[in-house]
Amino acid sequence: MKIKLIIGLIIINIILIIPQTVLGNPEDDREGLKSIEINKDMKINDDVFEFIDSFINKGIIVGDLFVLGRKIYNEGIIHGDILGISLFTEILGTIKGDVRMATKSLKISGPVFRNVSALVDKFILDKSGVVDGSMTLIGNEVKIDGLIGTDLRGKAKTLTITGEIKGNVDMEVEKVVFGTNGKVSGDFNYSGHEKIIIPMSNINGSINYEKKESFFEKIKIKKSLRYFQAFKNTLDIYMRVFRCI
Repeated sequence: MKIKLIIGLIIINIILIIPQTVLGNPEDDREGLKSIEINKDMKINDDVFEFIDSFINKGIIVGDLFVLGRKIYNEGIIHGDILGISLFTEILGTIKGDVRMATKSLKISGPVFRNVSALVDKFILDKSGVVDGSMTLIGNEVKIDGLIGTDLRGKAKTLTITGEIKGNVDMEVEKVVFGTNGKVSGDFNYSGHEKIIIPMSNINGSINYEKKESFFEKIKIKKSLRYFQAFKNTLDIYMRVFRCI
């Protein structure tokens, strides 16, 4: 547990200090960085740590997978967690632990037994993708075509739901699109600068909206409060003088 926490903190620091120029462009070849492929007949009975151009797993990893690379591709089975930073990540195989990623593009087409946490530009939970636990996402485009076992939380510019979310939705979002088969079994709680039309037929629970003030609106509110406080203080002074007369 401690090593996962340490690795998590290291990953957060890497996210903050490593620019995209270090990882480069996904289509470019990168000298000095190797690629690794774990074949179907291979089994690793330990954790895997890699700083690499591309990592492909078609076999079995009994421990956790920690990767810093441009491409991460899992078609096999990972018994632990997968933690990484990449430009492109695709998960077709099985993850029995958690998925914790910072990536430009993340696509999940296989089963995840626990939770997903991701800082991502574009996220897709494919039709064949199943997340038994919850999902916490901060991204630009989030598309849910598959199944989420509990809640969806986070922030997105555009949220598209054509699959099923068995728990609640708690999102800060600008745009919401529901497909015909899109379904939320719990409540749909969202915040944003403007209220969005959410189709009630796709929500089993309640729809709750919280207005999110912009930066300038917050400044206006703070100024108004200061003006009100100044007016109140002046009124208190006049009342005290009036009582003394």
